[in-house]
Amino acid sequence: MVKLLVSWVLCGFTKIEFWTLYRGWCMNAESNKPQTSSKESQLSGISGQDQLLTDLRDLILDARRGVARTIDSGLVVLYWQIGRRIHQDILQEKRAEYGEEVVATLGRKLEQEFGRGFSAKSLHHMMRFAEAFPDEEIVSALRRQLTWTHFKTLAYLDDSLKRDFYAEMCRVENWSTRTLQKKFNQCSLSELRYRKSLTNSSGKNLMR
Repeated sequence: MVKLLVSWVLCGFTKIEFWTLYRGWCMNAESNKPQTSSKESQLSGISGQDQLLTDLRDLILDARRGVARTIDSGLVVLYWQIGRRIHQDILQEKRAEYGEEVVATLGRKLEQEFGRGFSAKSLHHMMRFAEAFPDEEIVSALRRQLTWTHFKTLAYLDDSLKRDFYAEMCRVENWSTRTLQKKFNQCSLSELRYRKSLTNSSGKNLMR
């Protein structure tokens, strides 16, 4: 602006020429203004939307996990009750062939009405579950941390001490079923190596 005034005075510009130059200078100055503030505000808006979306997704996923845990916990109790009921009925008859016939018939009818989760194979899992965990209070306490898959895996451990130990570790350490299975495999491999070492030692002693 100062330069324009000096030019007007020194060069003898008319008023029209001066104001034409002034408008051009103003337009040029406006176009050269930094645009970072507008871009920054847009980026800030996008960033805020992304964060909001992330927060909402977390809320939804947490709620889903909570609902899934509640449903699974209720199913654990249901499966235990079914397993105990069938087991008690079969024990009264004390006939293996009767038990297989009952489970097959029940499984076929229940599967038709309620789906594959109540097939004969599933009923056998429930019976094994109720047999391995006969105390309902223990089941009620563990079901808060252990899923049905945990119980189904643990139920087929023949050693009750190992079963109780692994159940407690799942509860305290919050083991997933994958971690539980991994611990099983590690333990089985260690036992195999130990027994092999005992066999080799016995063989060497016999040769002496």
